[in-house]
Amino acid sequence: MTPPFCIDAMRTDILSDPGPCREAFDRCPALLFENVIAPDLLGMLMRMGSAAKFVPDVVDKVGTREIEETQALGKLLSIVLARAALWEWLEKATGVVPIGGVSGQVAQARPDTRDSLDWHDDRHTAGRQLGVVIHLSDASYGGGYFELRRTGSHEPLACFTGCGPGTMAIFAVRGDLEHRVTQLTSGGPRRVFAGWFLAEPEHPSHGVVPRP
Repeated sequence: MTPPFCIDAMRTDILSDPGPCREAFDRCPALLFENVIAPDLLGMLMRMGSAAKFVPDVVDKVGTREIEETQALGKLLSIVLARAALWEWLEKATGVVPIGGVSGQVAQARPDTRDSLDWHDDRHTAGRQLGVVIHLSDASYGGGYFELRRTGSHEPLACFTGCGPGTMAIFAVRGDLEHRVTQLTSGGPRRVFAGWFLAEPEHPSHGVVPRP
């Protein structure tokens, strides 16, 4: 299947109409895209991720993980995702408007740390409208499921695992939705860029890249 857009180091090319994705997003507020990052850029991102140093991180009342110590890769990906063409496509594909900023960081989990994130909705920081997860793992792993469900439900609306490098997931951040990441059972690490597309920030804060 042809990816709907292609993100290169310097530009984002839109390859298909967002209409079919909007219909799918209305049914289930999560989208999964493969091969949306150009090979040269993806290769650089993977090398940076493999060379990065990670430190333990505790997410209050949610769980634990490791995060990139300098967030050099996280900052680079935030800049790469801050493109008007991509944001306009996402606005049409999800109905979430306006998108006015993007932020995120690179995190990972390993089986020996027993890291996981329990059910949460990401709304502890104002302005988050869409979550974005870009997979950067250079090794296969077991477990590490990303699951999205309606708040209080026991049946997931979406479940993603074992995604290839450069695969991107987009999901809605709302009060009636929550998500989690389960423990790894083998292999890994599970390394991802975990970020958010935000409403227009009045005063762009540290780590937020505003609309171009």
